[in-house]
Amino acid sequence: MAKASINGTELHYDVIGEGKPLLMIHGLASSMQDWQLQIPTLKKQHQLVLVDLRGHGKTGAAADYSIPVMADDLHHLLECLNIEACNVMGISMGGMVAMALAAKYPVKVDQLILVNTATSLHHTTLPYRTLLKFRRLMPLIPMPTLAKIMVHSLLPGDHLHPVREVLRQRWQENDPQLLSACLESLITTDLSLWLPDISAETLFIRGDRDFFSLTSAMACCNAIPEARLHTIKDSGHGTPADQMLAFNNAVQEFLSR
Repeated sequence: MAKASINGTELHYDVIGEGKPLLMIHGLASSMQDWQLQIPTLKKQHQLVLVDLRGHGKTGAAADYSIPVMADDLHHLLECLNIEACNVMGISMGGMVAMALAAKYPVKVDQLILVNTATSLHHTTLPYRTLLKFRRLMPLIPMPTLAKIMVHSLLPGDHLHPVREVLRQRWQENDPQLLSACLESLITTDLSLWLPDISAETLFIRGDRDFFSLTSAMACCNAIPEARLHTIKDSGHGTPADQMLAFNNAVQEFLSR
């Protein structure tokens, strides 16, 4: 693992494999480690650029957690790595960062994969919108308890217990103050007007039980000029984990076009 000083933050990243670069962007409370189920497959044909976003993983705290600033971080990282253009994949909050990166810096992004994401958190289903109203209580909840609640919500089912346990152990290392700050920034995010500026060929992958609405996913695909929707059955928000094979196959098929 390496680090780069970018926009006043020590951004931790890793580069694995050979081939066309693929920048992989994790979601809220996550880190580059949560792509472990994809790395063995994708590194065979791609140079994977993995990164911990500001306030996540080994990357430290920052004053600003806005999506455009995170996109700027990644643009500067690509510049530091002398990557002129790459493919980009982002999940959830990482999908928002990927959208902003593709819209602000279109020459940097050839193919774009958006996974279980939306232009705004207001496109979640009603139970999750209700939970967002209690977001300011997050710093008061012990992180091990919060991590357990989050992984059970995102990856339900007894068959996913081993994956849940790995994620729980990772996620409980988060700082609830930083997560709360990131969530506050996300609440004000709306990227809907950015979508027409995305010129990259785009695949939108959605689990059929994701808490971001199908209507929102379809709206994204209609607004991005070169986008199509791919639905993965029996999957929630954690599609790369709960339907690993179907997800990896969809990603590989798209990137081989």
